[in-house]
Amino acid sequence: MTEDAARDDSRAAPTHARRRLRALLVQLRGGLSQTEFGRRAGLSQSKISRLESGQQMPDAGDLRVWADAADADEPTRQLLMERLEAALVETTSYADELEDGFPAQQARISTDEQAHSVVRTYTFAVPGLLQTAEYARRLISMQAELHQDAFGDLDEALAAWMQRQQVLYRPGGRYEFVVPEFALRWRPGLDADAALAAQLHHLATVSRLPSIRFGVIPERTGASIGVIHEFVVYGEPGRDADVMVNTPNIVRPVRTRKLAEIKTYLQVWDRLRAQAIFDDEVRELLVRLAASLTS
Repeated sequence: MTEDAARDDSRAAPTHARRRLRALLVQLRGGLSQTEFGRRAGLSQSKISRLESGQQMPDAGDLRVWADAADADEPTRQLLMERLEAALVETTSYADELEDGFPAQQARISTDEQAHSVVRTYTFAVPGLLQTAEYARRLISMQAELHQDAFGDLDEALAAWMQRQQVLYRPGGRYEFVVPEFALRWRPGLDADAALAAQLHHLATVSRLPSIRFGVIPERTGASIGVIHEFVVYGEPGRDADVMVNTPNIVRPVRTRKLAEIKTYLQVWDRLRAQAIFDDEVRELLVRLAASLTS
């Protein structure tokens, strides 16, 4: 990926592991300016800035060049690689993510959703960016039962959740979704028929937004690939400077920035998308399912 091809992801929120890597890079630069150090390393000042600010992830080659320019000893070189590995594959407990409250966690997710040229989501429920307030309220209430202290006021939690949806209206954003048909039948609560019907009609409406590509894999479709967990791919290799995959789970989400792993997820995404229906065909399915709930 060239510097010119890399999208500036200055809005992306650096994580703890990335901040530790960034701190070591700054430390190794010593008293030299970014321009002076760049001349020594053969890197542009703009790239030095992006790497130190956490806007762009370095690769192993970048770190070897950096270490050579800093005349780093072998233990320091090894530490650089260890911090790179930690930054490339991060696991953070859900409890830690909620340490400063659910609204703050939602704000961080929103930052990532805004900072990338495209966000691709595969999920087993209605995606968060496409949920009605009632559907989201029911889902948040379920999550709050497991993490009561972090969620606090549920109205504030719901407001933070729904605020994220404003990203769908930003110019140039692209948000792609694929869900299996059973995701459209999942009811958040025993009395959820009316709420689910309203949610399906909402999906039919928002699927027309120019920023959205919403697909459903029909139940009648034979599976061509087995996917046993949800995932979100942020960014496009070669276009975004910071591309990552998040695999959420109940207690410890995993986030990877390893290019080989990202490419595997994109291959899986292409297979899932090839099985899905879109546009008028998916809207006909949504309306039909909604009618079955209210008949």
